[in-house]
Formats: sequence, C-alpha cells, structure tokens
Amino acid sequence: MKTAEKPVIVYGEDFAAHADEKALETLLEISESLGAALVGVKGNANSMAASQLGLEAPIKVNGHKSAFVMLGDEEPSQKLIKQLEEVPFVVALAAYGSQLTGNADVVLPVTMWAEQSGTYMNMDGRLQKAVQALEVPDGVLTSRDTLLKISEALSIEPDADWKTKVTSRTPTVEIKEA
Repeated sequence: MKTAEKPVIVYGEDFAAHADEKALETLLEISESLGAALVGVKGNANSMAASQLGLEAPIKVNGHKSAFVMLGDEEPSQKLIKQLEEVPFVVALAAYGSQLTGNADVVLPVTMWAEQSGTYMNMDGRLQKAVQALEVPDGVLTSRDTLLKISEALSIEPDADWKTKVTSRTPTVEIKEA
C-alpha cells in the first residue's frame, strides 16, 4: 500500500460497531501513515443516509423512561436489546418480528422494502428509486407514513427537505442520484 497512488482502507460495519478504542486508533494511525482514505461500508440500504444524518450514534439509556426504536427492515443487535432492557417503556417500529419486538411494550408494524415505493440510498451513496413489488397487508403503513401520523398527533411539523440534508453533508463516498 505504501506505493499506491491513492490508497484506500475499507472497513466494514461490524468492525466499526465492535472495535475497541485502541483498534480504531490503530486503524487511524495506519491510514494517516499511508496517506490512505478511510471508507466505512455501511451495509444495508439507507444505512448510508442514516449515517449522513447523524443517526448511527450509539444510544445512551441514562435512566430514560421510554425509548422509540425505528428498525424498519433491520435486525436489532444483541447490544441494543440488552441496553433497552433498562428502559421501562419501549415502542418499536419494525417490519419483522425479533427479540426486540417481543420485548417491546408497543409494536408498530411497518412495510418492508418490497412493499413500498420511494427513494433510498445504496451503500455506494447513490439515491435510487424503489418501486413497490408486493401488496401491503391491511392496516400496515410505511415507516414514513407512521412517523407522519405520530408527528401530526404530537403537533410536530417535520422538515420535508430530507434530500438537501443528506446531500449537503460531507460523505465518505460521492452521493449521486441514479
């Protein structure tokens, strides 16, 4: 790598989630010594967008009385499940059953990726259109529609300009519309 013109070190989501502080410092030192760019592979669809919006920070329970967990299609980690055991009241938004939904006080079912149309960001940072392929079960809303109903009930006006927020941040990859 020392002789590479534009070296890049790519690390996966498992490394970022499970590495200790020393491992992260070592990765950064290696990157700096080689003049290499660091690129984190985010994993599933929209995980790059979540990162761009600052939504991937670990939760800190800190005595909170309730938690609202929006999983969508994601599988909750054992670490998250363990942390939420300390929270007296948990609401989960999820497309699939899991240990977390089994433990939650309230589960709001939402559509999975093939049951909705819209836009998502792939792991290459490209905004792509999604087209609904499956029929939605009666009474099940998309994550977006569920959040809009909750916002309305709480008299909160959500900012609809998500695309500007996602594309205005400095990404680890170039964000383009497909």
